[in-house]
Order: sequence, then C-alpha cells, then structure tokens
Amino acid sequence: MSNAATKQAPEPTETEQVLQAMFTENTGRALCDSGGAYGRNWQRNQGVNFLETPEVTVDRFGFHPRVSAFHMLNDLVTYDPEMQARFEAYVAEHDHPSNLVDMEAFVEDEIEDATGLYGDGAPATVNTYNQDCCLSQTLQFHFFSVDDEAYSLLQVHGGCDVRGGYTKPKAFKVEEDHASLFCRISDCGAYCPHCETSWYSDDAGHNFYPNDEGEEFKGHDVKQVDGKKGEYLCPHCGEAGLEPTR
Repeated sequence: MSNAATKQAPEPTETEQVLQAMFTENTGRALCDSGGAYGRNWQRNQGVNFLETPEVTVDRFGFHPRVSAFHMLNDLVTYDPEMQARFEAYVAEHDHPSNLVDMEAFVEDEIEDATGLYGDGAPATVNTYNQDCCLSQTLQFHFFSVDDEAYSLLQVHGGCDVRGGYTKPKAFKVEEDHASLFCRISDCGAYCPHCETSWYSDDAGHNFYPNDEGEEFKGHDVKQVDGKKGEYLCPHCGEAGLEPTR
C-alpha cells in the first residue's frame, strides 16, 4: 500500500459556492422559452462542477472564444453577505414587480451617495446580451459605487429566451478596477503554440488583432482541420492547434 498522501482539492470559497448555486439555480419555465426544444441553461448545468470546467472554449459556429462566465466572475467579484442581507431585508418590505426593479430600487432608496463607474455618474444596469459579449452565459447586473468600493447586484440567465429566466439577485464586491465587469465581457484572444503568435479581440471574437507580428483575421474565416470539428488552423503558420484565450 502506498504511503503517499492523497492530494485533495481545496474547499470552495464562499464566493465559489454562491456562484455555483446561481449557475445551477432552477429559474423555471417561462412562457417565452423554447427550452423544450433547445434546453434551458439551468437544466444543462445540473451536475456540473464549474470549478472543473474550462476557462474558455470555442463555439460550434466558428473560431469564436466563449469565456466561462463562472470563471470570469470568480476572478472579479467577492460575495458580500452583509450587502446581501441588507438587500433581502429591503425586498421583504417592498412589493416590486420584478427582481430587476428590486435591484435598482434598493440602491436608489437605501445606498446613500451611490454613484457609477469611478465614482462618477449614476448606478447602471447592464444586460450582457445587449452588446458584444463572449461570455458563456448572459448576465444581468446593477452596478454601483459607494465609499470607494464597487458593488454589483448580479443575476445569471438560467433560462432559454433572454427575456426571462434569471436567478435571484446576489450582492458582490467588484474586485480590480471599477470598470472590469464592463470592459471584459467582449475581450478574448487566440494563441498558436507552434509559432507562438498571439492575437486579441475586443468584439467577442469577430475580429482578431496581432499582439506583435502576424495578420489580422476574422473569427468566422479561420479554417478547421479536415474532419476534426473544433480544431482550427493558425492563420499565421497554418499549423493545427489554434487555441482560444481569455
């Protein structure tokens, strides 16, 4: 019998546990859903341990990187139980028609001197479906800053039709700079391990630009390896194995 110690994975953080629960939360079956035919996100996510999923993949319609919304959020936000408790107490005392109204009304009514990006302007609501986005799932959040801290009341879209099927809001502190959740949702890249050429895209993989040498290219123009769906040829050297990056 081996005496070697078995290496165990670290326990998930509180933030990881909350995000895991959000990505698997049953958001029901909306009338506008075509989920019976195409599947709802929350149904497909059952049994998935998101900590073990790839950080970036490529969609089936061409070389368009899809960045894991779970991993991006896990890098950028930290669950805030105190803000969550304040939010839930506010919701319990008010009769608003939707979770989205709850998020916006809570900040307007309860967070004194709340601002938007960099402490300027007003708090803002964003649905990532409404702009270039390379995330694996749609997110909806109300972003605000107060006392030099940035926060987000966040929902994950768990349905099929984007008009419905969102999780209950959770409160997070936003790490890094105040603009991170906004500017990173369309950022992705590509890398060839053979010629070591790399590219970046700021429009969700529609257009790629070289970081040093190399040529610009469009994601839908990248050629697949013959007979190997999901494997792509490098636009610079022509070798198979072009990789999507965050």
